[in-house]
Amino acid sequence: MGLRFLLVILGVWIVYLFARRYLTGKSDKGTKTTRPVEKMVRCEHCGTHIPESEAVSREGKNYCCPEHADKDQRPEE
Repeated sequence: MGLRFLLVILGVWIVYLFARRYLTGKSDKGTKTTRPVEKMVRCEHCGTHIPESEAVSREGKNYCCPEHADKDQRPEE
């Protein structure tokens, strides 16, 4: 008797979850927010990969910071 009661309660609870999800039109897949994928570029000086929006670009080359761009642009001493 006790096992049958637990199974009935479990069944009612599962039906309730599905009915609530169906009526609200929401699913677990749609609740997560995702950021758009961004292209990664390589620093010409140190080789570190960084998002393209954060890169310092000079003369068609990408750098992770202004210091590396300056070092790469200076002639070797």
